[in-house]
Amino acid sequence: WRPAGGESYCDVYERVAPFLTRCVFGAPRQSVLCVTHAVTMRLVRAYLEASAPRYPLEIAGNGEVWEVALLDPGTSHVVVTHDLLDGRRPPARE
Repeated sequence: WRPAGGESYCDVYERVAPFLTRCVFGAPRQSVLCVTHAVTMRLVRAYLEASAPRYPLEIAGNGEVWEVALLDPGTSHVVVTHDLLDGRRPPARE
């Protein structure tokens, strides 16, 4: 599905994957901070967990931070979630 004038998940993933490969995995092993919207984080997680084109069902919440020990690209990574809001967020909409 693609909104009028917008991008599908596949379109965004095709931009996210090369960015991660080049800028995150291609950087010297050091801490990397990426800040983005929840849908993009969903696609980043699919890349990190090597599950694309299947994407995680949950979307990241506001203030959610992930910690990942980087392995080789294409390897399934463990994503550890830290909730900086300590559960103080409005309930998810249905």
